[in-house]
Amino acid sequence: MSESKKRKQHYKLSEIATEPKLLKTETKSNKFTLYGLLLAVFAFLLYSATISHEFVLDDGLVTSINTYVKKGMGGLWDIFSHAYRAGATITTNSDYVYRPLSVMMFAMEWNFFPDNPKVHHIINVLFYAISIYFVFKLLLKLLGDNNLPVIIITCLLFTVHPLHTEVVSNIKSRDEIMCFLFSVLTIIFVLRASENKPWSLPLACISFLLSLLSKEGAVITLAIIPLTLYFFNKGNFIKPTLFLALVFVGWFILRKSIIGNPVYDINSNDNQIVGLALGQRWATSFYVLWYYLKLSIWPWPLSWDYSFSHIKNYSWKELMPIFSLILHLGLFVFAIAKLKSRSIYSFCILAYIVSMALYSNLVLVIGTLMGERFTYQASLWFCLGVVMLIYSLLKHKDIDLHKNKKVIFYSAMGLISCIYAYITFQRTADWKDNFTLFSKDVLNAPNSFRTHQALGDESLQKFMKLYKNPSDSIKYIQLAEKHHSISSSISKNFSNQVGLGNALLIQNKYAEALPLFLSAQKFGDGNVIKERIRTTYYRHGISLARDSNNLEKAEELLVKAYSMDSTQVELMSDLGMVYGLKRNFYQALYYFNKAYEKKPNDPNIIANLANTYLFIGNKTKADELFSKIPK
Repeated sequence: MSESKKRKQHYKLSEIATEPKLLKTETKSNKFTLYGLLLAVFAFLLYSATISHEFVLDDGLVTSINTYVKKGMGGLWDIFSHAYRAGATITTNSDYVYRPLSVMMFAMEWNFFPDNPKVHHIINVLFYAISIYFVFKLLLKLLGDNNLPVIIITCLLFTVHPLHTEVVSNIKSRDEIMCFLFSVLTIIFVLRASENKPWSLPLACISFLLSLLSKEGAVITLAIIPLTLYFFNKGNFIKPTLFLALVFVGWFILRKSIIGNPVYDINSNDNQIVGLALGQRWATSFYVLWYYLKLSIWPWPLSWDYSFSHIKNYSWKELMPIFSLILHLGLFVFAIAKLKSRSIYSFCILAYIVSMALYSNLVLVIGTLMGERFTYQASLWFCLGVVMLIYSLLKHKDIDLHKNKKVIFYSAMGLISCIYAYITFQRTADWKDNFTLFSKDVLNAPNSFRTHQALGDESLQKFMKLYKNPSDSIKYIQLAEKHHSISSSISKNFSNQVGLGNALLIQNKYAEALPLFLSAQKFGDGNVIKERIRTTYYRHGISLARDSNNLEKAEELLVKAYSMDSTQVELMSDLGMVYGLKRNFYQALYYFNKAYEKKPNDPNIIANLANTYLFIGNKTKADELFSKIPK
């Protein structure tokens, strides 16, 4: 066979369906750059509405409340030399995570555009669009230009897939975008290295390092590389894999030197399987793997959170974990059986499984049970497999598809893409701000304790901003009570107990608020909860004395408040008033004198103390005090 004929030996669509063996392909892809650029522009336009959005969820931890980020360029070294989100002004439980690249980007953006979420959103959308361009370049390099329609449709499906809305719309998820982008570049450079292109392997190593510095999940690239080189007949995979492994070792040493060996402490509120027996843990994890597949096929409804009991704890006595186990095991066995023939379906299945393995909670229990962002890289191989599968169902014995079957194929993929794009467009609007997102997702994940808790917290924040205008603010305090109550009924924790208690306290429902604050002590007995309990005792006591003249109960509650904090002047004075109304004048004198010591110039305290001396017949002392009242 002549050299020119060899160069024309491309991987044909018909061969994908009838002979799923991956043939070596060669293509000069530069002339198809326009298609990649058009897909990238489309991706940017699809998500352009997010540019006007605010900070949501944990965006602030890597932007507006991160002291290192707010230093701008001056904070870059602090970010690089500390754990992820170390600069946040609140506790984040991320000491075991090292992801400096995206946070350093935020610092540089903040340096020129401080406290401007629009800029961060623009960069997110831009890099997502760039990623789409390089996905096109990667698939073109793998499949060849004879398969251009399949490549374009796969890229289009990947671009519009609604599971990516969290990644693009959530500023914090820049780590996912950059990790994926540099992983794709790593594969492209390794493929170029297999063609003996100069500097390709060093560039692959640099890309892989940047991917690891974006997010630890980049480690799966070490498995994707040999799979890609083997299945697409791109030469020996040992050399590039070893080089990348050395990069991984270097990154691991760097990471360890910076964050050491922190305790990997996962809270059951973040990942409910932490406290489960191994059998239940695996059953629940396999159900989640099925859930990922289901959302990959039909991505609706979507939620920022999938906590208990939106996903309940499963056992092997239930059908869905067993079904998921059989399904995934069957796919894996099929992929292994087709390994030797280099079937593209085998590649897509193995690449998908490898991409999801780290987030499956089977190998390692991670900080979250489920998140849409975890499907980001896996969805590329899912989309490729789906396009191939739909084509195979319409296979034809000839090299070119029959005209009618082409129409069916393009129509089917066009319809799926339109549906996905519509869902994506609708879903991005939900990410406008916290209140919008939380309000939508209590409907999308109505059984999650966390979606209701988040809406309750955000409603309290709304109330505090508008409390001076009761007609506008009352609905928010009612929402806070409602959703913290629902959250508490699903799974009690410190946050929803305190949140519900606060909502009730604001509405002067003291008898209902107190048990919730006391309950919260079981989860965390800090200064905040002690202050809430003291405040409830105090305000309830004052209310009983003032509104119902229940002086006995008022005394009991105010004494409890005083026992928790004996420094509050108002509490001392009010205790004196209650004892005075009970005609226990000597106890009243005790507390009025305490208040007088703290505020010797307060006219109300002086007058109350003087009147109490009058009641016990000490007119001389009373006159002395009356003379000290400022005129």
